[in-house]
Amino acid sequence: MVLHYSDDLLKTPDPNGGKFGDWIVKKDTFNVTCRLCKSNVCIKEGEKALAKHSSSAKHHKAKGAQAGTGNIFQAFAQQDAKQREYK
Repeated sequence: MVLHYSDDLLKTPDPNGGKFGDWIVKKDTFNVTCRLCKSNVCIKEGEKALAKHSSSAKHHKAKGAQAGTGNIFQAFAQQDAKQREYK
């Protein structure tokens, strides 16, 4: 089965409990890029290729690094709130 990119992929659950849309970006009809580890994933084999990538060491390492950094907007909002308390 050859899979072409479709927006339905974004809603499809990945094996790690999220959705493929949490980390894929369309590159072209047959390829996506992983937002986390910047890898190209050929999706001609369908969801199987995405599931395989999501279980790779490189993907997990990048996912862990992202989780540890937090959200920059939240960090600035918290800092701003603290500054208002002291005024």
